[in-house]
Amino acid sequence: MKSTILAFAGLAVAGLLVSATNDATASTNTITPAVACMPNTPNDAKFIQFSGTGIVNADPSFATHDVHCPVVRRPVAGVTTESFYVDGCNVTTYQTVLSLYADNYDGTFQSGKFINKQGNPSASGCSSWDEYVTLPTIGQYSYVQLYANLNGGNTAQLYGVTAIE
Repeated sequence: MKSTILAFAGLAVAGLLVSATNDATASTNTITPAVACMPNTPNDAKFIQFSGTGIVNADPSFATHDVHCPVVRRPVAGVTTESFYVDGCNVTTYQTVLSLYADNYDGTFQSGKFINKQGNPSASGCSSWDEYVTLPTIGQYSYVQLYANLNGGNTAQLYGVTAIE
């Protein structure tokens, strides 16, 4: 039963990734929803919950858990730098630590950026954030990934990543 659910989830994510890529005649930005992310370990999978607005870490002990997210992009010949928006929210002083990075087609690391986002202590609920990140070295055939360390207790949510192209 569990493998059937995972297989269905994989197909659903693939469909989302295809449908999230915009028409070439419109904007060329490419959106990767956070539901495309996968828990890093089986233990992480116990606590990561998927919803229509993204993913949260629901661990009641407030322990952090990790996810890896593929980032869909439309590579362009001759481009050596690329920018992205990473979107999410945090409750009060809880933080989310993220790493956005690019590897060449042969697995060689090209560039990466660390992001540390924290909630607004004076706000009630989840404070949304929208982080603009530029990877200074990226190639036409690079793969981009986001690694996120989410706080537990539903205190951090990841919405997704947009490649600005």
